[in-house]
Amino acid sequence: MPSDQYNNIFSKEKSPFGDKPSGFVSKIPEILKNGNAIDIGAGQGRNSIYLARNGFKVAAIDNSETALELIKKSVLEENLSIDTNLVDLSKELPDTQTYDAVVISFVLHHLSKERGLELIGQLQENSKSGCIHVISTFTSEGDFYKLPQSKSKFYLEPKELKE
Repeated sequence: MPSDQYNNIFSKEKSPFGDKPSGFVSKIPEILKNGNAIDIGAGQGRNSIYLARNGFKVAAIDNSETALELIKKSVLEENLSIDTNLVDLSKELPDTQTYDAVVISFVLHHLSKERGLELIGQLQENSKSGCIHVISTFTSEGDFYKLPQSKSKFYLEPKELKE
């Protein structure tokens, strides 16, 4: 979805995707006590904020300036360790070599299949040893895939990412 559409969504509602972290992200502090994390497609920051509250230094990237402003507000209010960066994944891939945890939560379906595979490949090749990857995405069996515009976008087959 283009950034202007997300800017519109986040200007109308502070937490359109909820305030709680995704279930898998909430498990990261049980595995790693602290470290550096990157939240790719951070949105309003529910995963970034949770990780920062639990001792992580977080890089939150998104293509929505409005969403990143919401994160910056939380950083100031709670004195959290989160750096925000405006990034368009269709044009630029983040460097993930220095992170202990990489979070991608419902972002891949906005990319072309080629770009999504490029991002996954980069994660496999460039993440540091022991890095945890938490990737939440829609599959080709889900309702979003049934929409006509979705056929050219990145949707995994069920269990494809495990391979």
